[in-house]
Amino acid sequence: MKKISPPIISILTGILLIVIAYRLDYWANNLRHQPDFSVSERLTWMASAYLADLFIAVFLLIWLWFTHRNVEKNTGFAFVYVVLGVMMPIYSIVMTSISMNINSPSFIVYYSITPLSLASFSSTFIACFGLQRLIFRQTAI
Repeated sequence: MKKISPPIISILTGILLIVIAYRLDYWANNLRHQPDFSVSERLTWMASAYLADLFIAVFLLIWLWFTHRNVEKNTGFAFVYVVLGVMMPIYSIVMTSISMNINSPSFIVYYSITPLSLASFSSTFIACFGLQRLIFRQTAI
């Protein structure tokens, strides 16, 4: 059986974490706008949203540990991490401009990433890791 290299696993896992964070943001946004929530349902939603935050933070730290430990210092891979992290803000800007061009504010709600979202946090975290590897080329963070 052919073994997959750690840099490929790390990059694919980074993409997966951003997608999971995006879906958690979408889920939390849809639940937040339910008008008929009782107080206990709102508290349940808040607890679930905080657990989603914790979930992403824990898995980003696990990703960081794996990548830091198993992926060699390479400028090419560091650049891929930066590009992967910058894709979310670029995606959000493109979706906002499309929404403005077609005059559809609902389009941006479903497809855009807000600056304080989990997906934004995840992509920024990955981009910072890539920048650290590009600038310092050290194993210590």
